[in-house]
Amino acid sequence: MKIKFYLLFFSACISMHAFAVIHTITVGCCLYTPSTLTANCGDTIRFQWVNFSHPTVSETAAWTTFPMDAANPTKDIVLTTAGTYPYYCDIHGDPGGIGMSGTITITCTPPPCTTPATITAGMITSSSAKIVWSAVESNRH
Repeated sequence: MKIKFYLLFFSACISMHAFAVIHTITVGCCLYTPSTLTANCGDTIRFQWVNFSHPTVSETAAWTTFPMDAANPTKDIVLTTAGTYPYYCDIHGDPGGIGMSGTITITCTPPPCTTPATITAGMITSSSAKIVWSAVESNRH
């Protein structure tokens, strides 16, 4: 019984911070905006084309070079490993942060799991239990 409760509690903790966020980087006029971005593991990084052609290259090969132009106005990537991911425009920039370039920093530290505020148990039998609880989520940015 206790094992089932702890598994349920652990599953709820994981799912509480499983909601990924979409971060948008606009691509145009020889710059990425914002040029530096910090996100959590599993968040979506959306590159949104504004104007001109900007093939976007990952310096760390975290993704395959992708076009940013009228025919390819958006590109979503999801990074799941903590680290720093520099990138640049193959036409207007160069590796090392020269010209049209940017950096994405990914952190993978989960927010602290909250303790259930209330727990009620009902319909307990010898082989199962129905447990209902609610938790207060901490502030997550």
